[in-house]
Amino acid sequence: MEGSHRPRGPTALEKLADWSLEPNAAYRAKLPIEQAKLLVLDSIGCAFAAIGTHGVDGVVDVCMESGGAPEATVIGQKTRTSAANAVLANGALV
Repeated sequence: MEGSHRPRGPTALEKLADWSLEPNAAYRAKLPIEQAKLLVLDSIGCAFAAIGTHGVDGVVDVCMESGGAPEATVIGQKTRTSAANAVLANGALV
């Protein structure tokens, strides 16, 4: 496309990738990694605890019925749905 303009220098995503691959990254210390593991496990536990609750069932049902490419899993569901629907449903569960 004529006249398209690509910004000079790295994009924000490229900067983030460069930062995360630095050999000197402080976030690779043991304590932040252990905290991240705990938070992920806590989120999964919250999602499982929310399965079947009235406030979340409607969101999960709509996401599962909306269809789309079977790209991703919703926690507690046997069938897959689109990535966007899974993000919404899993976020509601958490």
